[in-house]
Amino acid sequence: MVRRASRTLGSVLGRTAEAKSLLAAALTNRLARQVDPDGSQPLELARTKSLNYSIYNLESLFACARLAEHVGVDWWSFTSPDGRSLRAALAYLAPFLDSGKPWPKNDIQPGDRSQLLPLLAQYLQHVADPELRARYVQSLRNSDSAARWRLLLYPTSTQPAPSPSAGTPMLDIIRSALATATRQYEGMLAHLPEEGKLPRTFADGQLQLVAPKDWTSGFFPGSLWYLFEATRDVKWRAAARRCTAWLEQQQTNNRTHDVGFMLNCSYGNGYRLTRDPHYREVLIQGARTLITRFKPEVGLIRSWDHGNWKYPVIIDNMMNLELLTWAAREANEPGLRAIAIRHAGNTLKNHFRPDASTWHVVDYNPTNGAVLKKQTHQGAADDSAWARGQAWGLYGYTMMYRETRHPQYSRRPRELPAF
Repeated sequence: MVRRASRTLGSVLGRTAEAKSLLAAALTNRLARQVDPDGSQPLELARTKSLNYSIYNLESLFACARLAEHVGVDWWSFTSPDGRSLRAALAYLAPFLDSGKPWPKNDIQPGDRSQLLPLLAQYLQHVADPELRARYVQSLRNSDSAARWRLLLYPTSTQPAPSPSAGTPMLDIIRSALATATRQYEGMLAHLPEEGKLPRTFADGQLQLVAPKDWTSGFFPGSLWYLFEATRDVKWRAAARRCTAWLEQQQTNNRTHDVGFMLNCSYGNGYRLTRDPHYREVLIQGARTLITRFKPEVGLIRSWDHGNWKYPVIIDNMMNLELLTWAAREANEPGLRAIAIRHAGNTLKNHFRPDASTWHVVDYNPTNGAVLKKQTHQGAADDSAWARGQAWGLYGYTMMYRETRHPQYSRRPRELPAF
């Protein structure tokens, strides 16, 4: 994920040669390393949720392929001398769109096979492949309406659509992405079955909704605010206000460290675009609530209240500090900023390995702050690097450097992508 971010930034910032070099090298150091000649992904098959992670990883490889289009690197038709390719990986998984076909590997939780449908659609937009197109058409006929929601991302006709050329202006690419996002969010808004429930993801062919207390609840209203900002269409402002209001009670939710995620995306973007004073009040109260999870003896904001840990702190917490630094300025409460700085400093000290990879969870002694254990909760193993956690650290320390100009925070944003 972090390496993909580097390639994306290189493209957006006009560093086309650098982005092209990274994406070309990734064909061998990423794609060919992760996909075997038979199309299997051995690193993902070793996991306990092997189907889900095989699909997730292929989605990331497809994202790299889409980025590569804009700098003239063709991932879609690439095949290594021994047969490793996106096509091989897709062909390995495509038969399992048939829900009756058993997945032969370890899988403690059934995978959401409908996620394969848009991957087929994407591939067929770029490559004429009669065998995979036949599989796509058959699967489309057999899928239910919920599974077909996914195709809002990548609508495919009976013929492959032309892909953007390497010379496509970035503004045109952005406009196309916004047009797709508009269709997606119009569809989701039209099909929200319950007032107060927010979309989180697709699973088992269904749109999954969550309550406002879920850590992802702010992402949907935040995206609506972004659509309003991009289009200035008042329908998006109205929808954003409606969905943002569902999170109001989270300003006093002291059972989660994710108040920053939940409120900054929703109320934060709303305040930035409207200057509604009520939004400001909610954000400041949310910051005050968040610091109730800070214990001076430990010097960190506690992440979870569940499990067998004594005082768990996860790298994700870096994403919640922005609410504190903003509220410290806005409400003239420097204590909020001091807590953010102390949390960032202790995370810097204990969450990173010498190679700049991150531990997901560090458990502390709640009485004196001593480290008890370092491990993962969502990664492959305790000594592995969790890609999403790397991204949390990359954003968190870039933000903290912006807010403080402390030199210690400037090094990590450079080291994390290098890893």
